[in-house]
Amino acid sequence: RAPVAAPASQITTVDAGPSIAVLPFENRSKVEDEASFVDGIHDDILTQLTKIGAMKVIARTSVEQFRGTQLSTKAIGERLGVTRVLEGSVQRAGDRVRVTAQLIDTTSDAHLWAESYDRELTAANIFAIQSEVATSIASALETTLTAAEKVRVNIVPTRNLAAWEAYQLGRQRMARRTAETLADAERFFQQAINLDPKFALSYVGLSDSLTLQIEHAGAQEDVNLARADAAVATALALDLNLAE
Repeated sequence: RAPVAAPASQITTVDAGPSIAVLPFENRSKVEDEASFVDGIHDDILTQLTKIGAMKVIARTSVEQFRGTQLSTKAIGERLGVTRVLEGSVQRAGDRVRVTAQLIDTTSDAHLWAESYDRELTAANIFAIQSEVATSIASALETTLTAAEKVRVNIVPTRNLAAWEAYQLGRQRMARRTAETLADAERFFQQAINLDPKFALSYVGLSDSLTLQIEHAGAQEDVNLARADAAVATALALDLNLAE
């Protein structure tokens, strides 16, 4: 009797091209409150990699299930259908930040690339680290960045560290989709705007939080959509090529 094939939903296919999962970074800071800072760097590195068109990058919501996992990289690769996994850690101490990252082949468990960055804690340095990680991974995967991609991964959205941190807190609160956390997100995005009025992404975050409050918090639709549209218009006026 011929064997019965497994349902398509149970089969994970690994693409032939470069594919990567960026696992949640480990918080090596002594203060637990730094977790949001660590998650912010993780999210930004993941976002930087999505700017490279030839690379398949697994969404943050899919990799979140592997936070603190004891699974092997091979098992993670099979579940997510990727050929590479990026692991990392962040340590913040005073006015310094240390970011480590390592790229692992999910089939052989071999380390393809690893680097450690120890820099002064500034917004410019955080973005520089993220850009260097993305560029190094592209090189390790033998992926050539186009001129436009090189520009995109080297953009510095803000030089105000406090604005960047407020923006990250807004994104993290917004992901929870409750009335309370969406209101928190709106406040954090507005704080980021107040700290740096030219930080285009913070206007996008504000718009998203206002829109989501209509569905999840019963906010008045016409009022929130008008404010959301205005925020989007400002974001595009600051950066017409902003994908978000």
